[in-house]
Amino acid sequence: MPFVPNAKSAAAKLADHSLAALASIPAAALRPFDVVLTSAPGLPGLVAGEILARMRHVPHVAEMRDAWPDLLDQAELPGGRAARGMARVVTRAQSRADRIVTVSAALRTFFVIGIPRSPSTT
Repeated sequence: MPFVPNAKSAAAKLADHSLAALASIPAAALRPFDVVLTSAPGLPGLVAGEILARMRHVPHVAEMRDAWPDLLDQAELPGGRAARGMARVVTRAQSRADRIVTVSAALRTFFVIGIPRSPSTT
């Protein structure tokens, strides 16, 4: 997998995660699989997982370790438009996932109450 060396800033980490997520699509498309499992906080991986699951007509399971995208607001990232765009992309990928797995009951409650489900995934 390609990567961005020395990704220490938030922008560099996002670039690194995005590059890895994009590269995973053609790499994974060559192998048979029954389910796509993505794990956040690698947020671009959620989108790559959604794309792969739709391409292969298999379920997408998103493991969420934090309250994304709400943490984007709490992080007070510069470039409000970019952060809002990322929040929309993350919420869309979460709402389209066939299942969301969380690391705690409290986080599960957050996702059950806080994420509107689209009609195609309920």
